[in-house]
Amino acid sequence: MSVFKNRDAEARERLGRDAIEAAYAAPDAELVIETGFWKGFTKADARAWSWNLFQFEPYGFIIPTSFATSRQQQELESGLIPENELYAKRARDFVLFGQSPLQYRENRLAMSSPTFCWADVRFVAEKGS
Repeated sequence: MSVFKNRDAEARERLGRDAIEAAYAAPDAELVIETGFWKGFTKADARAWSWNLFQFEPYGFIIPTSFATSRQQQELESGLIPENELYAKRARDFVLFGQSPLQYRENRLAMSSPTFCWADVRFVAEKGS
């Protein structure tokens, strides 16, 4: 089951954290990306930022963007680094302010920020909202 479809919030957070730890332990962790939106980031940092931002700053719920979002999440779960311009730019902004992916995650957890789950997305207006 996809991390992003898991309804258990604790499991989603733990799986994201485990994926970030795996990114930093990967053999290619320190390789610097030379092309694309993540150019200049190490592969570990790009993966870690991707996990953080897909989990804590979700966007792209309207078709056809939702298809791209879902595909990128699948890429991330399979160990790839999704080419996501918005997230790469957000990561650069955080780095400029001196924040690492691990510090970002600690801060979000300290604020009790929920992790993203597709089950929480509402595609039609609910009665009374």
